[in-house]
Amino acid sequence: MKVLFLAAHHAYYRNFESAIVTLAERGHSVHLAADEPESMGGQALVERLASTYPGVSHGFAPSLDAEPWFRLARKLRSASDYVRFHDEAFATFRKTRLTLRERIPRGILRLMDAGAEKSRGARAAIGAILRGSEALAPISEASVQFIQSHNPDVVLLASVTAWRLPQIDHLRAARTLGRRTGVCVFSWDHLSSKALLRSVPDRVLLWNDTQKQEAITWHNMPADRIVVTGAQCYDQWFDRAPSRDRASFCRAVGLSPDQPFLLYVCSVMTPNPYESKFVLRWIEEIRRSSDPLLRNAGILVRPHPERLEEWEGVSLEPFGNAVLYGRNPVSPDAQADYFDSLYHSHAVIGLVTSAFLEAAIVGRPVYTPLLPEFEMYQEGVQHFRYLVDVEGGLLKVSRSLPQHLDELAAALAKPVARDEQNARFIRAFVRPQGLDLPATPAFVAAVEELAAATPLPRDEATAWRRALQPLVRVVARSSEEGWLRAPLRDTPEMLNDRAKARKAAHKQAAAVEREQRVADKREFLASRRRERQREHWTGARRKQLARIKGRLKALMGSPSSTT
Repeated sequence: MKVLFLAAHHAYYRNFESAIVTLAERGHSVHLAADEPESMGGQALVERLASTYPGVSHGFAPSLDAEPWFRLARKLRSASDYVRFHDEAFATFRKTRLTLRERIPRGILRLMDAGAEKSRGARAAIGAILRGSEALAPISEASVQFIQSHNPDVVLLASVTAWRLPQIDHLRAARTLGRRTGVCVFSWDHLSSKALLRSVPDRVLLWNDTQKQEAITWHNMPADRIVVTGAQCYDQWFDRAPSRDRASFCRAVGLSPDQPFLLYVCSVMTPNPYESKFVLRWIEEIRRSSDPLLRNAGILVRPHPERLEEWEGVSLEPFGNAVLYGRNPVSPDAQADYFDSLYHSHAVIGLVTSAFLEAAIVGRPVYTPLLPEFEMYQEGVQHFRYLVDVEGGLLKVSRSLPQHLDELAAALAKPVARDEQNARFIRAFVRPQGLDLPATPAFVAAVEELAAATPLPRDEATAWRRALQPLVRVVARSSEEGWLRAPLRDTPEMLNDRAKARKAAHKQAAAVEREQRVADKREFLASRRRERQREHWTGARRKQLARIKGRLKALMGSPSSTT
């Protein structure tokens, strides 16, 4: 079996590494393609897999960024989802709407802000127009040729719910070619707060019944196309043993082995709330605690690999027995480090991160404070609710920082043990087939079953869609540089246009000022020349008059000759 796997970037494959390895060990060929480069260790990951398993290769999928129609389609898709996220089911989840505001055409944004967002009928009409318009986007010839060049039995896609990437266009190209396709859910939030699945694949491989319900209800996926496999990305943490004892780990990272330590796992939250500032405040409050065990506890802070810049220049050394430590768990050494951090900690704390799931798997209690400044990132997103609601939830939440610190003090006073709350959640959300049944074999079996199944009939372009393609390309060009640019540009483009206009106006004003200075200088020089000419003419006349006067004087003063 030949598998073409497509993802946003190569670091995505860390969530599918166990499945890729199993497929390769079973004799299948897997090509790992990425839409864009990254700097989080993904390149090293795929190179390691390719060097270890002859059937694994890697590379990049074609970029569609140079295609005007793709840039327009991307904005229309974002606008369609922006309208969709105003529906009642998503009304309380404003974070996603805020994320999308900058990505959609300003004309649509003005319509929604003018009152359409409050009218169900207006939203339905705008949404229908946007969905119809985006459906007219051409099938990417570059994607078609790329898929044909690999001639896969199965095309898997891990990032179809990413707005800015061409994953949906790769899926449409594969469906046009009649290839067997599978959409693989990358993470816990990719069906609740990301883009709509706009094309129905042969299979949707996801983690649990919660995601299955999301796929059916919110993405209109047929139930018979969905396979619940469990979360294969977490298999590696279930039966793992630490790579070193607690004392050795603490000494290696710079913590005291004589005190229990708390592990704070950072999140990737946008727009930027600067979680680092909160973490520093959180540590200050811990160090002021009246409870000696909490006050003296070690603190290990793991920055999120996508948010390292906010920690530049930050030191935890003044707090004592507190360190900033951790790498993206992509390489074997980094994975061992991460597991050791979880395993040897007494409790795990954070705001909203998938590391909560890994902490629960390892058996550590997970605490989070629900503070007003982070409401949009916690209770303001659907997937956070799952951590609280599914089978009684996973998180131990508090509504104030003092209450949160009291809970941490109580946790440090007890020995670490997996509680039933952890087990119930993990069984429902991560391993729905049973805590002792890994998800990777189910994922691989679903891919092999897909390769053996009869593919769905290929998607054929209707006659009217083919007939409208020249018009689509004209509209796409106009949205870039014609009269449609103003209503169809997004916020970054508008700001860029304004910056260019200001720069052009400044250059024009500078040119006018320069020309005026040159003209003034020319006038000044001409005036000086005229003045010198007048002075020269006046001087010459004076000299001439003086000569005449001299001659007259000489003539009048000469003695007369007498006879």
